[in-house]
Amino acid sequence: MKAWIIPHKEGTILKLYVQPGASKNEFSGFYGEPSRIKLRIKSLPVEGKANKAVIEFMAKNLSIRKSQIEIIRGQQSRLKDLFIAEATIVLDRKLQVQLE
Repeated sequence: MKAWIIPHKEGTILKLYVQPGASKNEFSGFYGEPSRIKLRIKSLPVEGKANKAVIEFMAKNLSIRKSQIEIIRGQQSRLKDLFIAEATIVLDRKLQVQLE
């Protein structure tokens, strides 16, 4: 299993590295070791705007509801862990399409 996706009894945990202040919202490969999915987000990290943009971006690109996503670690950091209420195998397939 990949280091950036962790099965959880109620869904999946995704490990992200978020680069705020980018020119556009996009997946941008991987970052670090163990690896995390790298996201570039236009919003600045002011008053939770970047966190909100991360949730909106992930929901849109993974075709899930925003209410299924929660930042469980890293609210004030570029290194974020998301809990997503979606089966790991389904989420992994959706991410493979986005990360190609």
